Amino acid sequence: MTGASAGTFTINPATPTVSVTVGGTYTYNNSPQGPNAATNTGTGSSYTYIYSNSGTSTPPTAAGSYTVTATVAADGNYGSASSSATAFSIEKATQTINFGAFPTGKLTGDLDFPPGATSATSGTNAITYTTSNSAVASISGIGEIHIVGVGTCTIYADQASSTNYNAATQASQSLTIAARPVLIMGSNATAADLTNDVADISVPASADLTIGATRTIHNITIERGGKVTLNDGYSLTVNDFNINSDASGTGTFVDMNTTNAHGLTVNGATNVQQYLSSSRNWYMSSPVSGASSLPTVDGVGSLTFYSYPESDSRQAAGVNGVYAAGAVWNTVSGATTMAFGTGYIVKPSAATSTVTFSGTGLNTGNQTISGLTYTAANPKHGFNLIGNPYPSYLNVLPSISSNVDGLEPTVWYRTRDAAGYYHCETVNTSDGFGTNSSLTGRVTGYIPPMQGFWVRTKLNNQSIALSNSNRSHTTSVTMSGIGTVPTTPLKSPTLKNETYGLLGLNVFNGVTGDETIIKFYSGATNNLDAYDSGKMSNGNVNIPELFTIVDGSQLAINTMNSIPYDTEIALGFTTGKSGDFTINASLMSNFAEGTQILLKDNIDPQNPVITDLAKQSYSFNSDTTTSNTSRFTLIFKAPSVATVINPESKGNVWISIRNGQIVVNGTANRVMLEVFNSVGQKVISKNLGTTNMLLNNNLAAGAYLVKLTTEGKSITRKIIID
Repeated sequence: MTGASAGTFTINPATPTVSVTVGGTYTYNNSPQGPNAATNTGTGSSYTYIYSNSGTSTPPTAAGSYTVTATVAADGNYGSASSSATAFSIEKATQTINFGAFPTGKLTGDLDFPPGATSATSGTNAITYTTSNSAVASISGIGEIHIVGVGTCTIYADQASSTNYNAATQASQSLTIAARPVLIMGSNATAADLTNDVADISVPASADLTIGATRTIHNITIERGGKVTLNDGYSLTVNDFNINSDASGTGTFVDMNTTNAHGLTVNGATNVQQYLSSSRNWYMSSPVSGASSLPTVDGVGSLTFYSYPESDSRQAAGVNGVYAAGAVWNTVSGATTMAFGTGYIVKPSAATSTVTFSGTGLNTGNQTISGLTYTAANPKHGFNLIGNPYPSYLNVLPSISSNVDGLEPTVWYRTRDAAGYYHCETVNTSDGFGTNSSLTGRVTGYIPPMQGFWVRTKLNNQSIALSNSNRSHTTSVTMSGIGTVPTTPLKSPTLKNETYGLLGLNVFNGVTGDETIIKFYSGATNNLDAYDSGKMSNGNVNIPELFTIVDGSQLAINTMNSIPYDTEIALGFTTGKSGDFTINASLMSNFAEGTQILLKDNIDPQNPVITDLAKQSYSFNSDTTTSNTSRFTLIFKAPSVATVINPESKGNVWISIRNGQIVVNGTANRVMLEVFNSVGQKVISKNLGTTNMLLNNNLAAGAYLVKLTTEGKSITRKIIID
């Protein structure tokens, strides 16, 4: 062909259509996954995939709905092209719970235990549990099974759904709880009676359990009045250890071990109760170790705690309008615990309360109460409130007596009388004999469990070393030279002393009173020594007080070498309120028959009123007085074969005037009384059966002669009636 020319043309690459191949269902497996295959209508075979979860080529891992776009690369005949966004999803995985059967033989009181279900998959949600009957078992806050009572229930295990997992199918197991056997101990029980290590041990009020072999038991409960002794050289391991209390008393426990090689081990909780019979101040200390909080009160009401800081600078002047000097108290915060060996005031708000001390164990072994202070600026310097740290009685006498240079030989209690007044009962550590001012029982140095008490230091930074061997139960205690001492709960034992002369004098105002003790012991001196105990004032104007004085010190207990016959002994008397009072001999022991114990009232020195307290009490009237040491004296007179009225014999009969009445005191019998006025007229003629009497008469003011006649002998005294 002529005239034709060659031309060019272009064939453009075709645009392929791209489709993503989803490829089935995806299920969460904790790995990236998604469609990664595609087709196209061209010839290209190189693809890239972009996933919606990240906008990159990395597939998603978590369960959910997504899209993917595939792009094919261009080749010779086909250009690059992308698919539309293709939807796909990753489904949640399935969770499975494996839940095996519970061990058989579960008993009430067993420890909490894990249910034991596990997840057969790697689900992220924890397995939770529920119970069909919370009266049999409940689920604790940490997911363990807590046994509540006897019966059968079903424990359900569940695993909730999550982002990547569906909820597991609920699993369940049956749980049966049987009653734990309880071994009730009898009197004089021993370790041989602890025959079942899965049993709970109950020690009732009548029981006395002595453990003389190493034993492991479940729980032990000592009921009020029950007694348990763990002998030295043996171990006792328990889950929970409980000591109970009610209005009749408190259980006691004595661990005689003094080293850590043996003794009591508590794997669970330790709880010690103390029943409080009224809403008042109770002086208490803690018997438990490992406490994390202050004691709690069972039932209604609350507790308030106070401590006495002897070294507090505020004691010097007191807190205006709140506390007097030497009487400053601190309220104890609820965030603290009771310090070892320290006494506190515990005041419940309810009429009756049971206080529970909780910890991980019980105080035991040889212990030391240290850091006792002496602050001269405190007007009550040296008084430290401490307490019995053991769940048993404690003979504190040797501990205090051994520190003769640093401690006064005295223990003081605060007790409350029937009228609601608090008294400072006093015990001398030489023999443990004490006062009974509150008339609630004579106290001694055997300190009840959880009892707070006072000691007084002579120097700063003193300590008291307590011997574990001086612990005991509440049945009785044997004191050297004294004999068997019966004891009572929440009060020291009542001491009966038949060894030497004892005189107790009580002053009473019709509501409340006070007592002072005079003893006679050949080992004592008549000066201030270790057999004397100072007077700790009751600190209440409503309570009259009695005391003797030695070397300028007021004494509640005064021990002399021997009876000082015919010697006047000054008797101190104070009262914050005027009124009528009575002094009587509250205790007379080991005096020769016929000994006269004469109280001389010197309110009228020319006509003192004399009363033989061995035969009768003496009533008198007094205004308020802060420290009267001249009104009363005490005279001991030895017994005689015969007593007659004889004005030359220093007087066996006294005639005086009190409130316009004639008072005749003495030892004569069958006495004729005659009274003559100033003009010689006989105005009274009377046969007296006893000379210890007050004559009710209505004599006018003036001078009179009083004549007493017996066995042919007479005495005449002049008296003045105002």
